[in-house]
Parts: sequence; C-alpha cells; structure tokens
Amino acid sequence: MKDQNDISVWRRVLQQFSLPSVADMTFEEVSAGFSGAKIVCVSAGDEVYALRGWPNPSLPRQRIQELHRYLSFLKIHELPVAVPHICLQSHASLIEESGFLWQVEPWLDGTTKDKNSLTTTERQSMMQTLAKLHLASSQYVALDAGQEWFGTRHTTVPAIRERLSLTRKWNDARIQKCCDALEFAPVDIRDLSKLILELYRQYSLSIAGELQQLSNVICPLFPCWRDLWRDHVLFENEKVTGLIDASATRFDHVGTDLSRLLGSFFEDDKEQWKLALEEYSEVRQLTATDLAIINALDRSSVLLSGMTWVNRWEQRRISESKIASVVERLVVIERRMSQL
Repeated sequence: MKDQNDISVWRRVLQQFSLPSVADMTFEEVSAGFSGAKIVCVSAGDEVYALRGWPNPSLPRQRIQELHRYLSFLKIHELPVAVPHICLQSHASLIEESGFLWQVEPWLDGTTKDKNSLTTTERQSMMQTLAKLHLASSQYVALDAGQEWFGTRHTTVPAIRERLSLTRKWNDARIQKCCDALEFAPVDIRDLSKLILELYRQYSLSIAGELQQLSNVICPLFPCWRDLWRDHVLFENEKVTGLIDASATRFDHVGTDLSRLLGSFFEDDKEQWKLALEEYSEVRQLTATDLAIINALDRSSVLLSGMTWVNRWEQRRISESKIASVVERLVVIERRMSQL
C-alpha cells in the first residue's frame, strides 16, 4: 500500500504545476537506484508524467536549473528529451517540499533494449541521435550561474583525470579493507567481488598508464549525458523516442557517452563497436584522439565499475532488496574485466 503521506506531498507539488486535475491522478513510485532520488510515475487520464524529487542537499540548485535550461535547448533542436514543466506562480522548474527539490516532466514513451533485441535500424537511430545531441550541445551557451557545469571549453578531459585519480586511491590497504568486509557478504557477491579485486590488481597499473598518457591532451568539451547506457535509451517503431535520466550531465568529452553506451550494449564485441562508431561518424566526425579517449574510458570504466560496487558493500550501501540486481551487474563486470 502506498504511503499516504508521500501521496499528499506529491499532490501538493503537482498542484503548483499546470497539470490536469490532481484529484484524478494515480501514482506509482519507481526505483531510483542509489542516488537517493525519488521518481514517481503519475497518470492523469491519457497523460503520464514523471515526478522527480532530488534529495536536498544533492546537486546544487543552480546546476539543476541549468540542466533544465539545457534540456529545453535540446528539445528545440528536436532531440527526444523530456523538458520539466514551469510552475505558474514561481516561474521556476523546481519546487522545494519535504526535504526534496521536485520537478515534473512528460513521461517519455518507449521501451529499453539489450544487445540481443537491438536491431540494426535501432542501432543506427541510437548512434545518429547521440551524434546530433553532441552537435547541438557543442553550441550550447550556459548562463553565468551554470558555466561551472555546462560551459563549453578546450581543456584536458575531466573523466580521464578523475579515473586516473581513482586508480591511485585504490591502494593495497583500501583493497584489503574491502576484502575483510566481504567475509560477511552473501556468497555470490563475495566470490564475484574477490575475483574483481584480483583482476583489478592485475590490470590497474597498465590502465592507469593509458590514462596518464591522455591526461594532458586538450580537447573540445561541452555538455554530455555522462550516464547514457542501455537503460536510459527508449525505442519505439525502431526509432529512439527518449533519452532519460540526465542527472549526471555536465561538460566533458563525447567519449564519456560513447564508451558508456557502447560498453553497456555490446561489451567487447569489436565488430558492433566498429559499426556503431561508423554510424555516429556519419553525422559527427571522430578524430584519432577521440577514439583513443573512448577506448581508455571504456577500459577504465570496466576496471573501476566493480570497485564501485565493492566499495558500496564495504560502506553498507547495498540493501537486501538490491542484492540480486547487484549480482547481475557484477557478473557482467567480472566477464569484461577478464578480457582486459
């Protein structure tokens, strides 16, 4: 049974936006992973909305507001994104209520795909949509208050620097601390995590070296999704109809999107990677440096993804209800790490 206090909060928030009668709405809370955000599917007759609550504090309010402005810019360029509604009274897209910052936007139609169900036409649509998003993003002009996250510039790649820093933080003492915590983990998580820790020891120095070689390269940077993986791309009639969950968006290299997306769909299938990158390049050209960065970001993501989950277990941030889904992710990560 839904918590009536939550429903009362959701109704109070929705009353402040220009939506149909709140009294006729039904609510379904959607799991929001580990971010602490709340996502609620709201149905009102034939209309469906997504109500999102950002924990307060979470991202700075100025960053979220600039994100909303960026999404409006993408929509003008005919990209399949959801633009948050504006409150009629405050003329803002965020409302503070019960410890959260709330936004409401259209619920985008479509279903997700995996490698086995993705058609050639869908892959082409996906890659060309992403290339068009990057072309539009390179022209985005952020407000002064949003420059810190959404400005365009030529500089070194944040994702490369951040990954390199993370590899240095995973020293022997930290790894041993996680090993000790795993003794109390469910057997599947424990066994997979110990394999991942051993593979990390085996490959971390060489991948850190790859990152180091690229750490001083200067590239054009502009807003990128940065968490664009297969569960965040929606399809209908073999076309992309939605790119969802833009919460990680900020300026970075296009490789953050391409490595995340292609790794999540195709893992280590080099032929699929080649075809997808060619389809992207039909719309937006990639340089040899871009390709090197994409490869390094993919390999470092594989190396560090497992460590993220091991660290979450050590910090007791994995609830019992999440264990099965975490094991599924660890299986994929271990499989990819073994191919590094």
